[in-house]
Amino acid sequence: NKRSSRLQINLTGPTAIGTAKNEFNVRLPKVEYVSFPFGDIDGVIGASVGFKAMKGENATGTGAVVIELQNQKVSY
Repeated sequence: NKRSSRLQINLTGPTAIGTAKNEFNVRLPKVEYVSFPFGDIDGVIGASVGFKAMKGENATGTGAVVIELQNQKVSY
């Protein structure tokens, strides 16, 4: 029973300047979940989800993975 969907991961830190926060975002337009067995994870019942990224369509009509970083560094 494979299911596909999009996956978005947003990590937000403290306020950097004004109301802007440090952020790291990853967007995968299409992923296929290949396994999601239930079991004990650190003493709590949970699921460990396995997936693979697929070429999919995003809002611009392309299959690109999007990675965004917002912080106070000018360069690396």
